Amino acid sequence: MNTKVLKLLPLLLFALAALGANAVRAQAHEAEHSHVIDGVGIYIGVTPSELITSNYPTGSPESQMHGGVPKGVHYHHLMVALFDDTTGKRITNAKIVAKVTMPTDVNLPIQEKTLEAMNLANAPTYGQYFNMPVEGEYHIVLTIAVPNHPLITTTFLYVHE
Repeated sequence: MNTKVLKLLPLLLFALAALGANAVRAQAHEAEHSHVIDGVGIYIGVTPSELITSNYPTGSPESQMHGGVPKGVHYHHLMVALFDDTTGKRITNAKIVAKVTMPTDVNLPIQEKTLEAMNLANAPTYGQYFNMPVEGEYHIVLTIAVPNHPLITTTFLYVHE
């Protein structure tokens, strides 16, 4: 991994931690919270939506992002940060679609949403809310379009406990 990206990684982790001590909950086998594909560093974080409602007052920009925090206890906020792996610069002009698949023993539809650009601790990031009603392994498939770059599709494994 590029040393410039490694220098920026603490900023990303700090930004995710800004939502609460448990914000960096993207647990997966083999530490699947980052991938580097075709020179693009892809980092994810997943946090319960309750951390947003408990840490930010109603009406704040954070509480209003993505149309507001969904009602209910099973929603989680997926955050994605992209970096040029060569230069370490953030990629801020991407389009990202995420598909979240439930654990295999749950017969619920795949959720597909376009991630929205947002600023987290003054760092450009992408995010959206997803319903994760049961414990288990969720597959998060990201399709990332970066101008002048081949389309990227990658899958992360997120273990919801």
